[in-house]
Amino acid sequence: MTIKVRLIASTAALLCVATIVIGIVAIGAVTRNMTDRIDGQLKEYLRQPTVQSVEIFTDGRGSRVEITSPYQTMATVLVDSDGRVVSLQRAGYSTDQLAPPSVPDPVPPPGTFQTVPATDGSVDYRIVTAQVRIHINDGRASKVFTLIVGYPLTEVAAVRGNLIGTMVVTVVLVSIASGVAGWWITRRGLQPVEDMIDTAAAIADGDLDRRAEAPGHTEMGRLSRSLNRMVGKLVDTINDREAGQARLRRFVADASHELRTPLATVGGYTELYASGELHPARNSTAR
Repeated sequence: MTIKVRLIASTAALLCVATIVIGIVAIGAVTRNMTDRIDGQLKEYLRQPTVQSVEIFTDGRGSRVEITSPYQTMATVLVDSDGRVVSLQRAGYSTDQLAPPSVPDPVPPPGTFQTVPATDGSVDYRIVTAQVRIHINDGRASKVFTLIVGYPLTEVAAVRGNLIGTMVVTVVLVSIASGVAGWWITRRGLQPVEDMIDTAAAIADGDLDRRAEAPGHTEMGRLSRSLNRMVGKLVDTINDREAGQARLRRFVADASHELRTPLATVGGYTELYASGELHPARNSTAR
């Protein structure tokens, strides 16, 4: 894997990780903010006088009679001391009511906020518990119950889903954009390296006059200048060696030229002596 590919992949990966982290933090912050608002609404709901005095009207057989409104924001569940549900009111429209929240086991103490699923798992509820005293038998007796008020988290789930979808799309777009931008940036940033590679290849092929460009006072510029100095010293060394070889060749040529006549004379005398035309004694007498 080349440096360019590693740089592009690293940049894209870092940007994707940063986007995911930012998305997770944003989703968590939005979810917490919405949950805190719902907790405030639950507290406000418990402060309403209609909640503090809840009455259950029963007939002679003890069956419950539920009165519903066109739309109910909160779901309410009454639980006795044994943890049994004695009354409930569903949230939603009267024609399309949501499943009630599940009753935690054990029932949490009053003032406890908790997130629980619906009985059919279709939605989550943010619940708060409170103790209420309910008059029964036409007000002749009263009993303390645990009131569970639940706010359906349908809006929170929808917002969270939208944020997750937005984050996924953003990560994909950031990956593509960072890949393109990283390729363009690294291509421009590593162009001096490509030039130095071409320069080194040309010098290796024999173009000793080729030099790398030095782009300013950057790391690439320093590397280019160092490469140029190294090539210059190598060229000087090669030139000095070639000059020495040329001087040696001239010396050998001059020496062979100067020695040509004596050697020819010696060769001629040697041939005469070998053929018997030259007698040493006669030659010595003549001298």
